[in-house]
Order: sequence, then structure tokens, then C-alpha cells
Amino acid sequence: MKGMDLLIYAIQLLLYPGISFALAAGLFSEWFTRKLYARFQNRRGPTYTGPFGILQPLADFLKLMLKEDIATRVSGDKAVLFMLSLSLGALCLVMLFTPLAVRGLAFPYDAVLVVYLLIIPSLVFALVGYASYNPFGIYGSSRVVVLLLGYEPAFLLSIFMPMFATPGGFGFSVMEAASGAWRLWSGPTAIPMAIALATALISLQCKLMEKPFDIPHAEVEIVGGPFTEYSGPKLAYIGLLHDFELVVGGVLITYLLLGGAAPFQGPLGALAVLIKFLAVVSVVTLIKAVFGRFRIDQASNMLWRYVILIALADLILAAYVIPKLA
Repeated sequence: MKGMDLLIYAIQLLLYPGISFALAAGLFSEWFTRKLYARFQNRRGPTYTGPFGILQPLADFLKLMLKEDIATRVSGDKAVLFMLSLSLGALCLVMLFTPLAVRGLAFPYDAVLVVYLLIIPSLVFALVGYASYNPFGIYGSSRVVVLLLGYEPAFLLSIFMPMFATPGGFGFSVMEAASGAWRLWSGPTAIPMAIALATALISLQCKLMEKPFDIPHAEVEIVGGPFTEYSGPKLAYIGLLHDFELVVGGVLITYLLLGGAAPFQGPLGALAVLIKFLAVVSVVTLIKAVFGRFRIDQASNMLWRYVILIALADLILAAYVIPKLA
């Protein structure tokens, strides 16, 4: 790789579609979610900071960044900041493997690398609770680990289903799959695509720890779970990591399962991507507004007995059964 290529990738990682873009998209997604969630509850949501309250998430983030960073004597203070920063960087790197990148990263079997990058934030959410040495934090982290073993396999099986449904698997490259997965919505493969979309949305809901899967930080049970001991910049980073996960998860679902910009190109294609992404965020918010919190046993049973098995059966259906019937 030439020096100029490295410079281009570094600029993309810092600006678009990397850190700067992910920050803006994450704060916008948080505002959109809060406004929509408020409407579902007959409230107004953010109103005063910026037009229609759109700058409220930014104001909340800056407020936390300027607050005192309180740490207990036994907590891994610098280690927590390092892990949270590493997670943010990992999610920004995933964006370079999508068609959003001007010069994206694409090579055979890059999906394996994307899998590792997507798992890092979930592991970090568990580790920050253990690092606090707080009983609520440790208990919340144990819940994160229990759910992680269910939602991560289901999410990965769902978003990578288009690769298994196509002869040659798009080279098992996220970029190639995202560019051609829309064709799978025509013909018999539309059925496994619809099933994969459903399981991916449920898994993303759990990955974000939103209702009914907000079990790790259930306030009335374990205060704040893994985040009980954290305030100031660390809490701001935790909130930002949640927003980044929403953006990256929504982008992957948009391109791999909803066809991305198809059937349009250019400005209309960009508008199509935005509408599909907001549709994903809207579904996540609707589920959050409709359902109450599951118990940990209910959530784990649902993930292991139904979601993972359906996602796995869907992948087998798309990869082996439908090609033989065609």
C-alpha cells in the first residue's frame, strides 16, 4: 500500500465516514430517537437547544466532558478510557468497509475482520463494569456477558446471510456484499432476506441494550449496572459508544439487508440510504416504546431458543436449500 493510499485512509478514518461523520451521525440519531420516543409517549422531547432541539445531544455530551471525572481508588481509570477509545475506533474502522467510504477497504474475507471489530464494543461494555469493582457494576457486566453470547452470533449470522446466499459469497467481503445484496430481494431469496432482517433488528435491539433488553443497566434493580461508578468524560464516552453502535449497526443493516442506495444512484441514492437508515432507527425506537423490560432468563431463552436458531436455519435455507430448489 502506497503512502498516498495510507493518507487517504487516515483522512477517511478521521473525517468521513470515520470519527467526525460517526460523531455527527451518532448525535443526530440520538436526537431523532429521543424525539420519536417522546412522540410515542405523547411528549415533545428535546426542544430548546438548537432548531427543534437538534443540538441537545451535543450539549449533553459537552456537559459530561466538562464535568469532574470521579474514579474510585481501585478502578482501572486509564484502562477504562483506553478500552472505550479503542471501541470507538473499531466502530469507525468498520465504516470504511461500507459503501459510505469514498475509497473503501475491501479484500476477500474481510468479513472476518469486521466480525472482530463489531465484538469489541460489547466486550468493553462488560469489562468497564468489572473494572469498577462495584457490586452493581459487576452484576450488570455478568448480564452483559450472558446476553452477548446470544445477540452477537444472531446479529452476525443475520447481516452476513447475503454472503452465504450468493454463489461465491461476494468473496465474503462486506463492501462487495453491500453493493449487490439488493438483488437477493427478487426471487426465492427474498424470504431468507426478510427473516434475516427481522433477526438482525432484534439482535441490534439487544446489542444496544434498549428495551426490552435493557437488563444490564436496569435502574430499579442494579442502579446503572456496568456504568454505575462512571461520570464525566467516561460516561460521555459510554453514551457516545452507544450512539456509534446504533449508527454502525443501522448502516450494516441498511446496506446488507435493505439494499442500500438501490434502486437509485447519486443524490437520490444517498436519500434512499438515509430513509432506510432512519427506518431502522424508527423500528428500534418503536420496540423500545412498546415493550417493557424482560428478565435475564426471558431474554436469554428468547435469544438462544428462537433468534439464533432462526438466524442459523435462515442461513442454511439461503445457502443450501434454495439453490437446490432453483
